[in-house]
Amino acid sequence: MALIEIEMPAWKVRRLVSENGEWRCSLSRQLNVPIELDDTVEASHDVLSRAILRALVEARRRSGTALGSISAVPEGWPTSDRMVCCDDFA
Repeated sequence: MALIEIEMPAWKVRRLVSENGEWRCSLSRQLNVPIELDDTVEASHDVLSRAILRALVEARRRSGTALGSISAVPEGWPTSDRMVCCDDFA
């Protein structure tokens, strides 16, 4: 649940139920819209955490956000006209 909040803050868990031994997770961007009219992402699995993870992956796919496209390192500009390479190829 925290991963969804961190990675995809616009998406919220709309429904999380267990039916016949299988977990179903629904994510939505608009919780105030009736489920019939909402564009939800649904995923299911026997394991709860995997159902949530599958729904997260599908939400990222639908949003057009590739899994590796978000960098944890912030971009920065050099403060001077000299560039310094910090890579260690050893």
